Amino acid sequence: MVSFLEENYGISIEPVSESMVSYAIATDEFITKARCEKGAITITEDWCGLFITAEGRASEIIGDIESILLASGKFERLEVDSSKST
Repeated sequence: MVSFLEENYGISIEPVSESMVSYAIATDEFITKARCEKGAITITEDWCGLFITAEGRASEIIGDIESILLASGKFERLEVDSSKST
């Protein structure tokens, strides 16, 4: 996902802190910090999936990423009914 966003959204990868590395090891996650022209992005991958969070113009960033993923034909949008979550 990181390389896909580098190529298609122009993100630049930023180094993570030692405490972030320790946290990632303890929780068995891959954490990538990145920056784009609209703000900062954190990409977290673990056993249950991939999560992308954004800071700055967050709604725009997430919308842009969603559009890029859908346009690639490699992803589809699924609606989740969070009222059924426990």
